[in-house]
Amino acid sequence: MENIYQKMDSGFILSEIKENDDDIMIVKGWNFVPIMEDMVESQLEDLKGDCRFEKSYLWNPSLQEWESMREDFTFLPQNINTAFLVKSAGECGFYTSPPEVNGMQPPNLPE
Repeated sequence: MENIYQKMDSGFILSEIKENDDDIMIVKGWNFVPIMEDMVESQLEDLKGDCRFEKSYLWNPSLQEWESMREDFTFLPQNINTAFLVKSAGECGFYTSPPEVNGMQPPNLPE
């Protein structure tokens, strides 16, 4: 596993990405989770895997405050290379892209 972040003295954890995997390891308590390109147009509920989040927040730079995220929050291109904050009930794996079903992802619906 390749650590791309370090534990902070404030008690927050910056999440780790497992090498050669699409999961981000979430630990019990507070975690900063990086928002990556593969997450765009996905909803938080589709990516949270087996995670149970007690709270989730996204930083609003215009208002300079944390805003609560609902499970139907959709990640947008302007969110790439930022992070969101979650309080997790326990260790879990968070997907960076929607999981495939039976090794195959369904095609997009026609417009």
